[in-house]
Parts: sequence; structure tokens; C-alpha cells
Amino acid sequence: MHYPHRKQQTGIGLAASLAASLTLFTATVESADLDDLNRQAVDRVEQTSQAERTVAGLDKESRQMVAQYQQLLMEAKQLSAYNKLVSTQVANQEKDINTLKQTVDNSRGLEQRLLPIVTDMISSLEDFVSLDKPFLVEDRRRAVAALQDSLEDPADSLAVTLRRVLETYQTELDYGRNIESWREQLATGDNSREVDMLRIGRLTLLYRSLDRKELGIWNPEAGEWQRLAANEWNRAFDQANKIARKQAAPDLLTVPVFTASSDFDNGGLKP
Repeated sequence: MHYPHRKQQTGIGLAASLAASLTLFTATVESADLDDLNRQAVDRVEQTSQAERTVAGLDKESRQMVAQYQQLLMEAKQLSAYNKLVSTQVANQEKDINTLKQTVDNSRGLEQRLLPIVTDMISSLEDFVSLDKPFLVEDRRRAVAALQDSLEDPADSLAVTLRRVLETYQTELDYGRNIESWREQLATGDNSREVDMLRIGRLTLLYRSLDRKELGIWNPEAGEWQRLAANEWNRAFDQANKIARKQAAPDLLTVPVFTASSDFDNGGLKP
């Protein structure tokens, strides 16, 4: 038996099946292409982001390098200025060294010429102290002895000794321009007792017993102490003593001064 309608239906079904398969294949292909495109887009976005990050890093690194370069440039300028300053200082020091060398060379001959002068100054000072009024004798003699020791000490240069000699001379000059009062043990005749001493420049040198009953003046011609009338000079002694001890303001003083024509009567010099 023949079934023409069935063959026709079979052909139609096959065609429909092929069409559906083709449509499904096409959809599958299109879906695969779309996924691939999406992946490529994501990759491009990631590559772009990575590139941007790389560029940002390079830009940051470039700025750091520029900052470092500027810092190094500033340090180089500072070092250049410092080197210039040091070079100037070194040049000045070399000049000073040459000057000092020249001074040392000149001082060798100068010391030879100064040595006898310094020696004579010390000797003259020793004679002066021994001939001067007898005040602070031990201290002044020690000062002169120290000068002689300095002159003989190899550790002290002649310049140091000369400076000390000049300082001692200045001290001796000051004795002639000030007033000084102190206490000491004084021997007169067979007696030794503590007395108040009073020096008014180098004009006069006085002593007074602590009980105020005995007062004397140094006689440079006789080289000894001579009595004064204590009742006549105690007030003047008190006034000068206060000024010497800075207990009173400086003022005009009336003090005894020994001269060759001084008049002694009853063991005392009259004012």
C-alpha cells in the first residue's frame, strides 16, 4: 500500500527539525561569540586599569626622583658654599701660620736682647723693696723671689716672666696711690706686739698699739720707728684708718710726715 501523505509529513518534519537545529546552533554560536567578546572587553578594561596604575606609579616615581634631584642640587650648592668658606679659612690660617713663624723667628733674637733687661728689672725691684718703707715686706719679697724663679724655670717663656715683672711693677706703683690698713706683729726695741698698721701711699707709714697709747712713724733716714704724740694723732689715725677700711668716704686728711726738720719733743713728733 502506498502512503503518500506520510512521506510528505516525514519530509516536513525533517525540515522542521533541521531548521530548529540550525536555529539552536546559530544561537549557540552567537552566545559563544558574545561571551568571548565580553571576556575580551573585561581583559581590555583590566589591561587599561593596569596600564593606568603603571602610569600612576611611574608618575609618582618621577616626582620622587625630581624631588631627590632638587634636594641633591640644593645640597651640592650648600657644599659648594661651605667648601668656598673653608678654603678662605684655610688660606687665612696659612697666613696666620706664616705670620706666627715670622714672629717666632724674630722673637728668638728679641729674647736674647730682652733677657738682660728683665734680669735688671728684677734686681732693681729687689733693691727697691729692701730700701722702701717696711710694709708688707714678706709678701713683696716673695713676689720678687717668684719672679727670679720664673726667670730660671725653663717651662716659663721670657714673655711670661716679663708679663709677671710688669704686673709686679704695677702693684708697687699702686702702693703709692692708695691707703691701706692691716694688723701685724711689730718689734720695736725689745718689745714685740700686735699693732694696727696704716700706710698712706708712700707718703707715710704709721703704727698704733691696740690700746691706742703708743703711735709711731717710720723714719726712712734712720731706718727705724720713731714715737709720735699719740694724743695729738689718734684722731687723724682713726679717720685715715676708716677710709682705708672703706668705712668712710675719701676725704682730706691731716697726717704726720717725717722730714729731716721734724721736731721731736718728749718722745713724740708734734703736728
